[in-house]
Amino acid sequence: MPETAEPGSQGGLRVYLRWREAPFALVLPAGTSCEILLETRPAPIPGAPDWVRGLINRQGSVVPVLTLPNAWSDAEVDDQEQLLVIVQGRQQLALQTMAQPDFAPVSSWRGAEPESSIPAELSGESPIWHRLDAEQVSLGLEWDPLVWASRRRA
Repeated sequence: MPETAEPGSQGGLRVYLRWREAPFALVLPAGTSCEILLETRPAPIPGAPDWVRGLINRQGSVVPVLTLPNAWSDAEVDDQEQLLVIVQGRQQLALQTMAQPDFAPVSSWRGAEPESSIPAELSGESPIWHRLDAEQVSLGLEWDPLVWASRRRA
């Protein structure tokens, strides 16, 4: 059964894209469409970072092309690899990938979620986040770690 969005969110079905070799998945909101383009070479952007492969013209729209991180592979991404164009409304983005992702409803990976690529210390379950001074954070005041530590000892 497809996953429905949380109350107050954009509503509708959500799907995720998962690459078998990758330790992560991308979750897409409802109303997002995807298209695989083969043998499309992006026009390079001088001075752009390595992960920005360039631009393509897709149906009269200029679409930026980003390289999906290859943290799980030492292989270089070739300009000839396939592009996954993600479209939501008027917004478009292309990801250059070495393999075609699998598409599935979010509910299909409940209980078998991929391991997080976020270090445990930075996850929402980390004691670090639970020890933050909520009052200081909510007021947006300057936070002094020495004052915070002295109040915690008292």
